[in-house]
Parts: sequence; structure tokens; C-alpha cells
Amino acid sequence: MVPSPKAKLGAFSNNMRMRVNINGGTCKGPSWVPRKYCISQFYHVCAVSVRQGIGGSGQLGYGPGGCQRFIISQY
Repeated sequence: MVPSPKAKLGAFSNNMRMRVNINGGTCKGPSWVPRKYCISQFYHVCAVSVRQGIGGSGQLGYGPGGCQRFIISQY
């Protein structure tokens, strides 16, 4: 569900150098994000950030008005 505490916290890579989370702070009420869409959005953010030379970090908006911000961060 987005927004939700679990989506906002996200998950870290095994080596703790990457974090993936979804911030749904501007969404009007929680929305279910099916697993297949979550995975495709993850790959899309990765592909766009690598193409832009950011090295895997990036963020894009999905859902109504882009309210679901899918964020990949490097540490």
C-alpha cells in the first residue's frame, strides 16, 4: 500500500549501500501497488538513472498525478 510506513521505510540492499522506497505523501488515500508494477517501476527508475549517468540512483513519480514517488538512493 502506498502511502504506508513500510513503503516509506523501504528496503536496503544486502551491502546496505542502496535503499529503495516509495513515498506516497501526496496521494489521496492509500493505493494498492501490485507486485508486477512495483518491480517494473523499480527497473524503470534504474534504467532512466543509468541512462542519465546518475549510476542507479533516481526517482520517478507513478500513479495519479505522480503521487507515488519511487526513490532509489545510494549510500
